Amino acid sequence: MLRLSLNLLLHHKSRMLLTTSGIAVGIIVFLMLSAGTTGTIQRSLNLYRVQSTCDLIVVDKEFTSQQLISVQKIDGIDIAEPAIIEKAAIIDNFYEVIALPRSSALFNIPFPASKVILIPDFLSRGWKVEDNNVIEITYVTPEKRKTVSLPISIFSSENTDIPLKIILDLETGRDLFDIYANTILIRLNPATDINMIEQKIKNFIGSCSFQTYEDAFSTVKEKNQNFLTFKTVITEIAFFIAGIGILNEMLLSTDRQKREIGILKSIGFTSYQIVQVYLAQVIILGILGVIMGITLSLIMIKCVYGTLGYIHASDILVGISLGFFWILLFAFYPLYKAKRSSIVNCLK
Repeated sequence: MLRLSLNLLLHHKSRMLLTTSGIAVGIIVFLMLSAGTTGTIQRSLNLYRVQSTCDLIVVDKEFTSQQLISVQKIDGIDIAEPAIIEKAAIIDNFYEVIALPRSSALFNIPFPASKVILIPDFLSRGWKVEDNNVIEITYVTPEKRKTVSLPISIFSSENTDIPLKIILDLETGRDLFDIYANTILIRLNPATDINMIEQKIKNFIGSCSFQTYEDAFSTVKEKNQNFLTFKTVITEIAFFIAGIGILNEMLLSTDRQKREIGILKSIGFTSYQIVQVYLAQVIILGILGVIMGITLSLIMIKCVYGTLGYIHASDILVGISLGFFWILLFAFYPLYKAKRSSIVNCLK
């Protein structure tokens, strides 16, 4: 049965190519959009990676050294470090800059001995700058404008435990922004009630806001929900268009192969065996289309995004499932038509 199906396919190579190409295009669209969605969310979360290292971040307030000491003494807090997070003008735009202690207990920061500005490699590539190039950082408020020039030190954005932001050491940040700190990064002891800690912090320093990694994750997911919906719609449209092509090709195939169907029935093939022959063709085309689609998708994802880390095994499995679902759905009517064909009509 399988050999017969293969022989029939090889006699209609153009149909085989068109059908497998339709399936491959649907899978390529799905996997490319999946990688794009994953990459967008992952890059967004990377910008919040500071929160994954901390249990709690205190923001929206300028802190004094005395207030920081009071927070550090609260029971349940393991580490509380000062930081400054502000926007500054660099090269062609405004970017968020974080100033952290050189001897940070939360992050392993590769600060050189001299004052530098640490730039993640993905930004340095976009700016076309290299280690030791000097750039200007300008802090602008309605009351003042302050600029400093610092050499660049580039750090890798892969497998790093430091925030994927532009980083200054805390002393340089204090000179630029003229504040002691406006953020406190906190790591809690295990089993500590975070709500209780927030209330104690408010008792010591007054009104302030809190952030957690879960907050950042929820925000990123919410912002990308429209993109996820867009991905679903475009994927279904792509598979539907591919499915229409498959339906058309299968109908043409059964019309062109009426004589073969009639001959098979005349030598004793039952209607169900005819269906099995054509169903085997559909499955073979599906396998070829899936292999082609996945292979081309991985090559394109590597070329476009520079990594295969944005595509997951679950995405590939969903792509395979969608490919076979649509090809079987649109093959149903041609298979039914082949089953109902009579020997007389086929051999006319």
